[in-house]
Amino acid sequence: LVKENVPTAFLMPAGNSPSRARMIGKITAKMGVNANFYVHEAVDYSVHQRAATAVFGASVKPFWKLDKAAIILSLDCDFIGTEEDSHRHMRDFARGRKLAKNEGRMSRLYVAEALMSQTGANADHRQRMNASTVTAATGYLADKLGIAVKGNVAAPANKKEKDWLDECLEDLKVHAGKGLVMAGYRQPQPVHELVNLINEKLGNLAHAVEIHVSDTPPVHGNLHDLKDNLGNLERIINLGCNPAYDGGADLDWASNAKGKTKFRLSYFAEDESSDGKGVVVPRAHYLESWGDARTSDGTLVPVQPLIAPLFDGLSELEVL
Repeated sequence: LVKENVPTAFLMPAGNSPSRARMIGKITAKMGVNANFYVHEAVDYSVHQRAATAVFGASVKPFWKLDKAAIILSLDCDFIGTEEDSHRHMRDFARGRKLAKNEGRMSRLYVAEALMSQTGANADHRQRMNASTVTAATGYLADKLGIAVKGNVAAPANKKEKDWLDECLEDLKVHAGKGLVMAGYRQPQPVHELVNLINEKLGNLAHAVEIHVSDTPPVHGNLHDLKDNLGNLERIINLGCNPAYDGGADLDWASNAKGKTKFRLSYFAEDESSDGKGVVVPRAHYLESWGDARTSDGTLVPVQPLIAPLFDGLSELEVL
């Protein structure tokens, strides 16, 4: 199935297993340029890590501590609702809003977003703006702080939006070192990169936002990268993804990758990405699998099965 001299793509769901990262490193060392790794999820939360890695030059990711922030600016970031780790964000945000536990002070929340979210509903100051305008708003804030911004920086066309951003920035400056600026996963990577630079400029690092080293370097390509590289690959080893279903219609995965998949690890014998060829192996459910993971705060934890294996399935770690 796997030969060192055959260009092979490994398509995997996102994961934060240190063991998986080590095995990927060993496979890469053995196969060299013939081993290509791609990660696909229907919702991509890895933009936070990719942006932080690009800014700080190491495999890192931001860790938000909302209970430590006096001023919070959310740029299309629904941290109470749809963001990753929302359960932790809700708890920490609630802690920062309790007067009795904060010497009579309560954190202040600014939210700039297109649609009303759970986070926006809890905002002290909310500014509705187009999702595309968030990019200009972030560049405007960075430019005001003297941060070099690629391309032309145009202030939001709406004067009300501009005034709102000016007041928010002034509040962040007054509380420098005790603020937190966040961007949501729906925003493009350049916005996240600027947010990291803004937090650094305001002295918020190591207080309301920490930079944690990550076991999994964000060097893997995505599904679009895999599509562009299909002509150079002879086989795909799919470890649990269904790209024809949740990969986007513009990829036309069923046609473009036809005949390339030689091995699939799947919960189903047939699904949208099946082409009737290659080997299909039952994928073990996470409740019946061993493994390891790293939590969002950096703690390494073991993953222990809660039930006995049902169908002799294999986990992603076992296949690797």
